[in-house]
Amino acid sequence: MKPFQRAYVILATLVISVKGFAPGPNRKAVAAASLARKAPSPSKGRPADDASSFTTQSDHAFFENSDNKHGEGIYKGTNIYKRESVIMRSFNNNYNNFNNNPNDFNNFNNNFNDDDPFFDVRNIPSFLGAQSLLILIAVVSAAILHTPKYGLGPGFKITSKAVMDGALAVVPMALLALILDKIEPYSRDLQDVSRATQRSILSILGGRFKPFIGLATAIMLGVVAGVGEEMLFRGVIQEQLTKSLGNEDLSLVLTSVIFGLGHAVTPLYAFIAGIASLFFGSLYIYAKHNLVVPMVCHGIYDVGALFWAHYNVTTLPEYEQRDLLNDRW
Repeated sequence: MKPFQRAYVILATLVISVKGFAPGPNRKAVAAASLARKAPSPSKGRPADDASSFTTQSDHAFFENSDNKHGEGIYKGTNIYKRESVIMRSFNNNYNNFNNNPNDFNNFNNNFNDDDPFFDVRNIPSFLGAQSLLILIAVVSAAILHTPKYGLGPGFKITSKAVMDGALAVVPMALLALILDKIEPYSRDLQDVSRATQRSILSILGGRFKPFIGLATAIMLGVVAGVGEEMLFRGVIQEQLTKSLGNEDLSLVLTSVIFGLGHAVTPLYAFIAGIASLFFGSLYIYAKHNLVVPMVCHGIYDVGALFWAHYNVTTLPEYEQRDLLNDRW
């Protein structure tokens, strides 16, 4: 295949994969929460005898007296934490009322976790399926470009040494993540990166901590991402660029730029992803094109990062969780 044909296929693959699988918010839950807030207030002179009535009155008072539409600033006699808790309790009550209808096709999902309005169990297989498409895209691209071993790279071999090397390579990435975590309070850009990650994981696992489901989901997503992204970016794109350009270092840099653009949720997010890609690509070269090493490193890191993000987002108040999802609209 001619060089320009290889470039065309790589570009087409990139267009299909880039930003195609970014998680979005659970819009149904957010919209329902908004409807619960806007429920009509009780008639004049009638006491507020339920949580929903109290919520409506408190909510109207808050928005009339607040100087900030995001719920920050000066309030006149309204406690935001109490207000938000009551709103969510009211929403949960209204949400569960819909479950009493046996014809509601959402019964299973709603009853799966009634106390978490942001959790939709159907999101988990949806995101897993979408992420798994990267593997299919990599295999098809490799077949078209005649890449060795369908995108697994010419040196692919599962050995104990390769697995151990990949696991040990997680250490410097974890140290970098720890350093960035310490710097984050002083950097608005890093805070935006964290919010983007939290928003994604909130839309998948909801706002309540789920140790078993969270860990199982993190493992599945980590494995699929580690395999799919490494096959596509290292096994296909980096391998083909090296073949076309004849320069391994240049192909490493170009692949990392493409990888960063594919994760351009924010400018800094793209930059950090590009640095991570340089690291994964260097591992691939160091391991003599054995893709097992960067796959293991990438997968383990993603599992830890996803589970940690899930835990962190569940420590936020409910109103902050809802604001995270609203930011995406």
